[in-house]
Amino acid sequence: MYDSMKMLTDEQKHKIHELACDILSQTGMHFMLDEAREIFKAHGFRFDGEQVFITAKQVENALETVPEQYDVIAPDINKKVHVGGDSKVYSPSCSCTRIQDLDGTVRFATSHDYEKAL
Repeated sequence: MYDSMKMLTDEQKHKIHELACDILSQTGMHFMLDEAREIFKAHGFRFDGEQVFITAKQVENALETVPEQYDVIAPDINKKVHVGGDSKVYSPSCSCTRIQDLDGTVRFATSHDYEKAL
């Protein structure tokens, strides 16, 4: 069986990780939820307004806390997905940024749109 996790070399995976850490530390991530920013603040993350900046060391520390296997629970509990072990999970990295409604109107997507797509 073709092992899909071996498509990238260790060097390529390291480079992707390095570049992602550069983006997180220099550009940061936008968090609109006050509660999320407060969690980052309580753990010593640097932020500017709604932008949180995450260093490579903070990423490494967070990765050390991730269990080897876990379940992702969807709004519909019957659609939970097991991650880790021998299971393979294929999914998009995000949802659409814009939605076209049935009347043809194009608008920014909401979290409700994302939930409906699951």
